[in-house]
Amino acid sequence: MSERLAMPEDLRRRVLFEAGHRCAVHTCKHTDVDVHHIIPYAQCQAHEFDNLIALCPNCHRLAEKGKIDKRSLYQYKVKLSAYWPSQPDRLTTLESNLEPESEIIGRWKAAYVREEFRSSVKSDIDIEYPIFDLPGIGSSALVNAPLDAVIKREIAWFLDTVKSVWDDGCFDEDGEAFSGPECFLIGRYDIAQLTRKVLSGRLVFRAYPGSAYSHISFHSFNYRLAASPSPIGICDIFSDPTEGLRKTSTYCLENLTRCFGFSEPSTSMLEGITPDPECFTNFNLHRHGFSIDFSQGQLGCTGYGAPSVFVPYEEVETFLNAAWFLQNLRWSDLQVWSE
Repeated sequence: MSERLAMPEDLRRRVLFEAGHRCAVHTCKHTDVDVHHIIPYAQCQAHEFDNLIALCPNCHRLAEKGKIDKRSLYQYKVKLSAYWPSQPDRLTTLESNLEPESEIIGRWKAAYVREEFRSSVKSDIDIEYPIFDLPGIGSSALVNAPLDAVIKREIAWFLDTVKSVWDDGCFDEDGEAFSGPECFLIGRYDIAQLTRKVLSGRLVFRAYPGSAYSHISFHSFNYRLAASPSPIGICDIFSDPTEGLRKTSTYCLENLTRCFGFSEPSTSMLEGITPDPECFTNFNLHRHGFSIDFSQGQLGCTGYGAPSVFVPYEEVETFLNAAWFLQNLRWSDLQVWSE
């Protein structure tokens, strides 16, 4: 049996930083943590960021006994990315998750929009987003321009909403003026994949325009990289999109029903998650599955927030487009599904 390789310290540091040096189980958050392999090291024989998660000794034992299963661990991993989605202030490259032996063809640089507005209330905008440089892939503008348009749209929505809520000033129920809340729009990004053939990532926005609720929105971007980048849709990964989407919607409903502590999905959940591609526009491709972000209000109740679900490829294996995966991703790498 080959000797186990030591985990690089920079990789360990990155995993711990992702979880804020606390247990990744959000109801635990213990500060005594170590790094756990979701797919056991004996099976994968590698230390890879997407397969590593910070756990306290107790949760680590539960995971090794299977009482915290792999699907739950991947859910916790996806949830973390909303809090620590990027690596700012430096030129960044991403190790290929799907093609370990391939050269890294792409880079991106973190760019920022930081503005402060004062009218009847104080409004802060703090957005971090990627600008891609993809040599040999044609015009990077085909990827960058749509992201720029999304950011401009989010800023316009935020400023218009703040104005509509607070344009007449801030007054309490007795008619007395007050300084008003501090409104904000924060944007961050997450890169799930950057290989020779695929780019997958997302922008995450959280806004408080002074209304009753904060607002969370996602914008996923998925491209097949060739001479000219072309968008990847959720239907592209399935050989039978109808059945693939049906299975995906069923899995998401079961997962969220369990997550919210219901015995069965609510009517609004059934209406918000149907086998319709429009329900799954915000998805990202990972090594062992794909994540789906649901927009705030998509499930009918604002109290549900904007949940995310990680769908392991093994759950939809029967309906995956093998030809597409062979052409764009390393199908052999997906065989780590089996125990």
